Amino acid sequence: MRRCINKILFILLILPVSVNALNKIDRIEFQGNKSFSDKKLKSAIGYNTKIKYVFDDVSNLKERIIDFYKRKGYLDAYITVDFKKAKNKNIVLFFIDEKKLYKIISIEIKGNYILDKRKIHKLSGLKINSPLDVDMLRSSELNIGREYSNLGYLYANIFTKINLIDDSNGNASLNILIDERNKVLIRSIDIYNPGKINLNVIERELEIIEGDECSYKNLIKSQSNIFETGLFRDVRFDIKGIKEKSDSVDIVFYMSPAKTHWIFGGIGYETPDIMAIRAEWGFNNLFNMNNWIQIHGRYAYSFNSGYIYEGRIFYLNPYFIIKKISFKIIGDLYNKNYKNYIENRKYAEMSIGKQWVNNNFISLNINFQIATYDSVIYGEKISLNKYHTNS
Repeated sequence: MRRCINKILFILLILPVSVNALNKIDRIEFQGNKSFSDKKLKSAIGYNTKIKYVFDDVSNLKERIIDFYKRKGYLDAYITVDFKKAKNKNIVLFFIDEKKLYKIISIEIKGNYILDKRKIHKLSGLKINSPLDVDMLRSSELNIGREYSNLGYLYANIFTKINLIDDSNGNASLNILIDERNKVLIRSIDIYNPGKINLNVIERELEIIEGDECSYKNLIKSQSNIFETGLFRDVRFDIKGIKEKSDSVDIVFYMSPAKTHWIFGGIGYETPDIMAIRAEWGFNNLFNMNNWIQIHGRYAYSFNSGYIYEGRIFYLNPYFIIKKISFKIIGDLYNKNYKNYIENRKYAEMSIGKQWVNNNFISLNINFQIATYDSVIYGEKISLNKYHTNS
């Protein structure tokens, strides 16, 4: 009796494994796919060899392939499925009849008043005689909608209507339908949790003002400007009233203040025979106006040669006189005192510059350097002094 029970339990344990082994898909293959490679189709449907597929998944895989073909302009694509077994492997065959590729023969734009048709056509990226790619149509709608939101038309609605022409060539015409709706204005701007940071520092970074249009592009730029001051760990904004589709909205910036000062120190060994000590102190909100100051020092001792000490002071005012004009001062001190060689250098630099688009920077620099070099040759000291100025 016990032996029978054990056999029944064993069968119950291995039965699901056996069923899964019979039901699993080991490989999929494609036939008839002329426009897309097997690799492309597998990637498009998200097929992953690390995932265990079973026959119940075939219908879903087939629908994904059909959807991919339709999105690429093969609206009449037809697929049949077959199964085969080779070397104890279950293989699923997808036979693809791609049919004709639909192409765009005309594009008509309707409902636009703020943007002209040439601008919209350029934003769409659509071209005559190009494939009727649904993914491109969605991208086109997003690009046009983004441009409207940058102009303050946050509720603009863009829709592309596809008209299939009843002929054997697979032609289609497009109607880009635009509902611009009303321009959205900024009613108020609030700063939440600025910490100890001067509000003037934050407000001067804003690219928006109350009463102006609510440009999404300028909101993103304002967020980026505030974050780049280095005074905040995180900067977010919310548009109050956008869910209600209000014509005037309130902008709220949420701040997470960061540490505005730091100190660093360390000791280490440098080849071949140098022990070095480093220290640094910095503060990026001097005078509570986002001015930067940094002091760095290093002392190194060589057991066989002598010692070196160096220091640097750095000061930056990112808003000197007017917005985006920066003023910078750098001072360097370097002293190398070895047995047969002594070097002293003092360097100062002052610059005024402006940041332009695409991270281009134009500046006027004035620097001054004093250097003294002493060498000991056969017990005799030889000195050389240099003075150098650039502007």
